[in-house]
Amino acid sequence: MLYLDAYVDAHPTASASEATTHSKLDKDVEANLTKVGRACTHEGKNHCGGNAEEAFAAGRVDALFGYSERLHDAAR
Repeated sequence: MLYLDAYVDAHPTASASEATTHSKLDKDVEANLTKVGRACTHEGKNHCGGNAEEAFAAGRVDALFGYSERLHDAAR
């Protein structure tokens, strides 16, 4: 789902279904998602899932997927 959302963000005139018609990942979208993944990484672990809000709230990572849905956990 993240790829589809990122694809449409990178190609505003495209539809999400266009992202699935290519046999290879879009290089720009792939590069941006890699950057996001790196922002979630601390000491070799990806904290974008699980209890990521704890790592985010402590300032150990710079990104959090589902931020708005888990804001109450990050704000504790």
